[in-house]
Amino acid sequence: MKKVILFLVVLLNLGLTSLNAQITIRETDVVEKAIIKPKQFDSLSNITMQKHPTDYKKYIGYKLFFLPKSKNYKSQFSSDNKERIIDFLYSNDTIQIIKDGKIPFEQITLSQIYGDPKNIKGAALSQYNERKKNYENIDKALTNIYMPHFYHERTDKTDGTISGKIGTLPDSVYGKYFTIIDIKGKEPYGSKEYKKLEDVDLEDGREWQLSLKITLRNESNQDILYWIVDQARFIGNPFFLVPYFEKQRDIFLNQNIVLRYSDRTNTKLQDLIDVNTGAIINIKYGEVWTCSDISFVDSKDSYYLNCFYFLKNGDREVKIELGSGFVNDYFMLETEFKRQKLEKQKKEEERQKEQQEREKKEQQEKIKFRNDCIAKWGQKMGSYIAEGKVVLGMNKEMCIASWGNPIDINRTIVKGLTSEQWVYGWGTYLYFDNGVLSAMQN
Repeated sequence: MKKVILFLVVLLNLGLTSLNAQITIRETDVVEKAIIKPKQFDSLSNITMQKHPTDYKKYIGYKLFFLPKSKNYKSQFSSDNKERIIDFLYSNDTIQIIKDGKIPFEQITLSQIYGDPKNIKGAALSQYNERKKNYENIDKALTNIYMPHFYHERTDKTDGTISGKIGTLPDSVYGKYFTIIDIKGKEPYGSKEYKKLEDVDLEDGREWQLSLKITLRNESNQDILYWIVDQARFIGNPFFLVPYFEKQRDIFLNQNIVLRYSDRTNTKLQDLIDVNTGAIINIKYGEVWTCSDISFVDSKDSYYLNCFYFLKNGDREVKIELGSGFVNDYFMLETEFKRQKLEKQKKEEERQKEQQEREKKEQQEKIKFRNDCIAKWGQKMGSYIAEGKVVLGMNKEMCIASWGNPIDINRTIVKGLTSEQWVYGWGTYLYFDNGVLSAMQN
């Protein structure tokens, strides 16, 4: 009876427990996406496209230099010689810009809409005249371009309409320093807003399509502005990363450098031009060149100033573009060159020493083997064996000592006479009758 009562008490307690049980809900969010640790910046490269969005974080806090325009640049395309429009820098504030003269801000010209004015008639002519009048009355425009400026773009030959664009005033950014305050990203599809780099989800192989919004501080006036990079593959020009420039100067300036390869043709370093005489110069392996300067200079081949290493060897002087990577890839410091050369020489000396020791040991073993053979089989037979020779009349032990063990043995026994054929390589055979060498074949 007591057992039954105890059983009922247990069941009752279990029932009460189930009635009082409650489902718990965790209020805090659970992180479900792994975050890749940003790479540390080593200052050994300019600002470039990265494999993962979070890798751009390494640039935050560093300075950029907006390259000045070249004075000597001449393009093969005449239209390219005009001032380039800086239309990738923006301000948070909407700014009203007033045009100078009667130049409309519309990019599309009247002739593109209506064609030749001489051929416009009726309602189209009235519409044309009305729109032209509106163009002439335009004197203001709203924009969020940083330090806005109106750029002439072209004059339509048909109706004389001038079209243009609003961009950043060059003098407000050329040669100025900017600090990277923040970087956000946007996928090339779907998303309209820039977001934290760790929240950007890119498919493998599409890192070049990432759009970036880089927050900058103009160090000359402390303005905050935004550099929009539509596709990450275009990141860089006309900005240059200051620590990269400083790092190269720390490594190479006033240092002697030497080509690191001797067994290949350095085609990129052929037909260089002497900056003082114009003579053609080819840098050769083993020549010591001094990096006399690393500076930005005017160049006819670049719209913006370009940075070059200046290398001197005696009276010769050449320049190599910093961004090309040739100096880092093809040269090494003379101190490192000498260290490697000394290390290589040391290894060669060690190799020769080891070779000499091996030869000495082999010679000693050869002498000992000869003495042992003579002591065991006499002067004549012992000398043959020591020299790797076999002669008729030798026994099996002698032949093995001279030639080593055979590959195979074919044995025949006839009327108590045991004959053996010892097979060696390359069609060579030894024949034994009752253990004595009786014939040879090769």
